[in-house]
Amino acid sequence: MWQWLINKIYKRFYQVFWQGVRFAVVGLFNTILDYAIYIGLTRFTVYFAEHWLLANIISFAFGVTSSYFLNRHFTFSDTDTKRSFRQFSQYILVMVMGSFVIVQGIFYVAVSTFEVYDLVAKALGILFGFVWNFVVARRWIFKIK
Repeated sequence: MWQWLINKIYKRFYQVFWQGVRFAVVGLFNTILDYAIYIGLTRFTVYFAEHWLLANIISFAFGVTSSYFLNRHFTFSDTDTKRSFRQFSQYILVMVMGSFVIVQGIFYVAVSTFEVYDLVAKALGILFGFVWNFVVARRWIFKIK
């Protein structure tokens, strides 16, 4: 009896752990993409150097779109094409409501109130948004219990 319970807990932990690792790898890739676009916009154009919050929104949009497709196929191995549009809509909703608010909120407050360097503030926001993203993507969007 105890062996069965231990095996079940171990398998569950193993599955969630490796999904978390894959989610983090996808997140790292998309963070690099997000940063590259943000840096490209704010460091190489006068307009976006002055409008850094708009540049952050644009880079976020590219990152979240890439994130959805990579997480759908690589992290959660979801191949059901009938649900893909609904999932993408849910993913965008979750990112806008949760991650975007968390990341943008921390980014804005850190830069404007505490005068934290913008690239460091962006990293702080991303770090806090990571847990929210994984839990909601796993439970609600890709429906993994």
